[in-house]
Amino acid sequence: MINREAQEGSFNSIWLAVVTLTLIFVVSVVSKADESNAPLRKDQKYIKKDVVKKDASGELMTDKSGKFIFVPVYEPVPDEIKLPELPPIQPPISTFRTKLQKESAYIGPEIYSFKYKEPGVMEDQGIFYGMHFGCTSRDWVSTSSLNGGSVFKAEGRFAFGRVDYDGALSDGTPAKLNGINDFVFEGRLLLGADMLFSDILGTLYSGVGYRYLNDDTSFDPYGYERESNYLYIPLGGEIYANLKADWYWGAGIELDYLAWGMQRSHRSDIGRDDVDNRQNSGYGYRASVRFEHKSKKAVFAIEPFYRYWDIDDSEIEYDGYEYGLEPDNSTKEIGVQLFWIF
Repeated sequence: MINREAQEGSFNSIWLAVVTLTLIFVVSVVSKADESNAPLRKDQKYIKKDVVKKDASGELMTDKSGKFIFVPVYEPVPDEIKLPELPPIQPPISTFRTKLQKESAYIGPEIYSFKYKEPGVMEDQGIFYGMHFGCTSRDWVSTSSLNGGSVFKAEGRFAFGRVDYDGALSDGTPAKLNGINDFVFEGRLLLGADMLFSDILGTLYSGVGYRYLNDDTSFDPYGYERESNYLYIPLGGEIYANLKADWYWGAGIELDYLAWGMQRSHRSDIGRDDVDNRQNSGYGYRASVRFEHKSKKAVFAIEPFYRYWDIDDSEIEYDGYEYGLEPDNSTKEIGVQLFWIF
């Protein structure tokens, strides 16, 4: 009997030891699972978070009082992410600007009516035919970040015409003379500033211009050759805009200040001395409207225009026979130009 009880006690002791060891093992495993996110690297930064413990089935665990059981979890702090450097934001590029040319040239014919008048003295009227040409440089067009910049223009024209004279001789005798050969040359250098607003290009400019006109009546016994020289300062503005697909329109207005003028009269043609009459004051202005069409190979344009000059009395000079001056006079030119731009 005693041996039986001893055996039962020994069995119970063994069973208790097995259960104890099993509990220690389970607790150890659970503890390791709970601490699986603990820091492992000294050079790594971690964030500690308390989360609700879950059982094997994924259910949230609570204690006897019904409160959730929290366990610490360590999450590594991610390395600093370096964002790529983005290029600076550029202003939107006008689609109109992309159609502008950095450098361009043009040539074309022109025709206009001509009227020169010395009030109460005489008039010259006729039709002129000529050519005009020029080039333009816009260095800012190739720079996508700019919507404006400097512009340089060089312009020239020449024309020939026949005019009819209606006036009087120096002694007051009425006189008329038809078929007088005239020709004119004009050259200009302009520097300005472009300003692009959406699909409208505005330009302000100034520079220097020279105009030469030759009027030769020396084929008549009472006539002589006359040369008119104007050196002037232009100040003007232009606008240029898109009308519709491949069609554009523009307009310009300009004020011209006479810086120096000289009227040379070849009075030696009638047996007197040649005379240079200095012209010290005067002005001019001009206006135009342009319609332009762009094709794949070239640009063509038509431009009606108006040009006007008003020159005051010149200085008085002596021609070996009498004193005289170049009277106050005006010039009007109304016509149209055609352009081939390339």
